[in-house]
Amino acid sequence: MSNKSLVGKLVLDRGKLGLIGNEIKSAVWLEDNSIDWDVFYEIKYVDGNVCIISEPSLMRNIEAGKILLVEK
Repeated sequence: MSNKSLVGKLVLDRGKLGLIGNEIKSAVWLEDNSIDWDVFYEIKYVDGNVCIISEPSLMRNIEAGKILLVEK
């Protein structure tokens, strides 16, 4: 994934319109004293549902065509 943020992007997720509203970063301290960062996205749908999805899962769904980024 590039460093370009997906926050603010509209998505079409299996026919449901949503907005990526937040990027959530979580760190885990590893035994070798390094930090492993995980990134999650919060998608808010027009029907009121909210989904938290990991960046790798989001990218897999985009690549598979299950989630589409809506461009202007």
